[in-house]
Amino acid sequence: APPKDGGAFFHFRHFTKVPEQDILILITPVHSVCGRFLILTRIYFVRHVEAEGNLYRICEGQYNGLITLHGKKQLSCVASYFQTIRLDAIYSSGLYRAHETAKAVASASGLPVVSRRALRELDFGRFEGMSWGDIYERYPEARTQFYEDYRAFRAPGGESSREAAERQMQEV
Repeated sequence: APPKDGGAFFHFRHFTKVPEQDILILITPVHSVCGRFLILTRIYFVRHVEAEGNLYRICEGQYNGLITLHGKKQLSCVASYFQTIRLDAIYSSGLYRAHETAKAVASASGLPVVSRRALRELDFGRFEGMSWGDIYERYPEARTQFYEDYRAFRAPGGESSREAAERQMQEV
């Protein structure tokens, strides 16, 4: 639940063993003081609901996979959570799993979902759509590099977590 002290609430898995950075951004004001120009903003970072890549252990960085049956159930939970929270804007990557999550949130507020390509997850290049098992088997050096420094790791033809974070934060 959001903190009661007016602080920011963040739920954002940015760096994990299998980076999943497709983010949905919801913006709502926290506090404003008339005449003093003090406006605090709360930004919610929401991870998309379960997608096929999560379930089947497929590298789905910018690969546009589908939502699972469990993910479809999660949509109603996300919508319910945000039903009483006033939002001013909803941003999402254009990927199906993130956009559907954003639409569930928007259903209560009536706000449009604004798609931003820069908010997409890490680009895994040649690994997109491959199973993690196949990646580890065919590219054993990549697994070693990934575990040594996942922020600097870059899949062939892709981007590093650092580069993805810079791209995403510039958009935010």
